[in-house]
Amino acid sequence: MCAASRERVRIAVIGAGAMANTVHCPSLASFPDVDLVAACDIDEQRLVATWDRYGIAGRYSDYRRVRTPRLKPGACVSRIGTRWAA
Repeated sequence: MCAASRERVRIAVIGAGAMANTVHCPSLASFPDVDLVAACDIDEQRLVATWDRYGIAGRYSDYRRVRTPRLKPGACVSRIGTRWAA
């Protein structure tokens, strides 16, 4: 748990590609005080395959929906390809 607050950190991840699968999610899931609460990707097949692996219930194709009061993520990790970056 977080030393300062003793609360769990709720994280939403945007992007379900190679970096999310090989770096971000495995790393985040390894921390005992982190909950992966939402995931977002425009490719539904990739989203389902990736997030089934981590047991994430909140799955979205619109990144704006991950910040819902029900999910209450405390942080958002965004890893999208350069073609989608503005």
